[in-house]
Amino acid sequence: MMEEKEIKEKLEKEMKNSLRKIEGTVQEHEGEIKELNNRTTELERRMKEERDEEKKRELERELERKLERRTEMEDKLKRLKREMEEKHRQEMEEIRKMYKGEVRIKEMGNQKNFVFEKEYQGKEEYRGVLKKWLFTKQDQGVKSEEELSGDSKSKPSYTDAAELLSADTKLFIPEETEVTSGDGTTTCYRFQCPHAGLFQCKITSLVFEMKEKGEVLYRIVSWDARLLDGLGQMQPAGPLYDIDCKGLISHLYLPHCEILSDESQQSVAHFTAGNVEIIPPLRVTTTHVIIRIQALSLFGLLRNLFSANPISGQVLLFHKKLSVRQRMSKLNIHLLPMNVPVEEVMKKHPSSKYIDTSSKCQLTPGRKYRPSCDPYISQPEDETFECDYGPNYHPTFEVFIDIDAEDAKIGLLDEDEQEVWKPRLVFLTDISTQEVKLQTEAEWAAFVDDHREQLIQRVSSVMEILDCLEKQKMISKEMYDNIKVTKPPQEQMRMLYNVLHSGGRAVKVEFYKILKKKQQLLVDELEAGPSQA
Repeated sequence: MMEEKEIKEKLEKEMKNSLRKIEGTVQEHEGEIKELNNRTTELERRMKEERDEEKKRELERELERKLERRTEMEDKLKRLKREMEEKHRQEMEEIRKMYKGEVRIKEMGNQKNFVFEKEYQGKEEYRGVLKKWLFTKQDQGVKSEEELSGDSKSKPSYTDAAELLSADTKLFIPEETEVTSGDGTTTCYRFQCPHAGLFQCKITSLVFEMKEKGEVLYRIVSWDARLLDGLGQMQPAGPLYDIDCKGLISHLYLPHCEILSDESQQSVAHFTAGNVEIIPPLRVTTTHVIIRIQALSLFGLLRNLFSANPISGQVLLFHKKLSVRQRMSKLNIHLLPMNVPVEEVMKKHPSSKYIDTSSKCQLTPGRKYRPSCDPYISQPEDETFECDYGPNYHPTFEVFIDIDAEDAKIGLLDEDEQEVWKPRLVFLTDISTQEVKLQTEAEWAAFVDDHREQLIQRVSSVMEILDCLEKQKMISKEMYDNIKVTKPPQEQMRMLYNVLHSGGRAVKVEFYKILKKKQQLLVDELEAGPSQA
């Protein structure tokens, strides 16, 4: 029988050889990606300087090929790193089985390692491979010491959100689309996932861990009373999400508002085909509850019905002008859990102006709160806070303010007269003169002109922009049809730019507005410039 030392040396050698081989391939890919980055930068520079349209088109085609190659290499690189992670996970499982649970995971800075009775002293060369390529703040599938020892008792591990939502997580702004069902027409979010990876919605904070390319459709629906039957001592702890996907989602990260403690008890309700499944979380971060999913439908967070713990909350302000005869305006104050998307509340109050201000606070369900708004008075004077997850999002308080007032000082007190949301000055009026409007439109038109090359290469969903322009009567039916049958998207964008130039500022301004709505991240990146992008 092999001695422990021999086993360790054998495992070390096998793992080192395997990881070294992959490391060599990783380095080759990184080198090629670096060369491609340099080449694309050079091509973009030459395109700006080139005056000959034919040569410029050749450069654009070459740039397109380089960008496709770079995307392909980046995808390969991610797969290789995942292969290294899986290799190490399998080795750990083998060691654990061999020593029947005596092996445990031990933290070593950002690196995790396995130990026997003494701290494992791997060779520096081997540890360097792991530290460089494998172990980061993201813990991908390596079990904790508590889990390996069998003391976890099915409790999820609590982790800082930064450990899981790393730089590899892509932030996206979904497209909003209308969906007709038996309940009527509702707004649905759509995300075209380009490849496998982690993707976070900027509106809802949902995170999808995708196994492959696909289309995700999701929306927030109401917690129907029928759905709550049979939940026992549990109550909703977040919005209810209706999720569908043409592709494979392996894990779902639902945003929560709990202030984590040993008493925190959260789970996820999965409603499908008239049945409910209560799913315990795999892991809970400071911001998200993570579950593994196999089937899609309705998902919603649950918490203990009798929990008296405070939660992360938000104070949202909406201002509405009343009739001139009344000489008053109304400020609506909403007390809501932090995981309610602001955009969902805005949709319910289209005639009111949302006032963007720092909104975060701590609120305790069942406790009373009142606004501080001197010299004005709120109605009601105080109110008991309850977690509201829609669908109507009625205001908690109303404050009537003189119509000529340009600002107001608003805060929030609890039932012990302690400040939970410090008073701050809130501005109620907008500056919207014709001069400012003209200056803004000039800047938007200049953006369209200045970023022609980048937009031609990077805008892929050209038809959804054309649909909006055609609806606004900004493009003729003949030109719309001509662009529609043209391939690829880069050629469609070139034809669209001819329309923009012939249509003048008004068409460019409308194009900018549509682009800002449909592809906000791209516009923000280009407006930030190369030093901030």
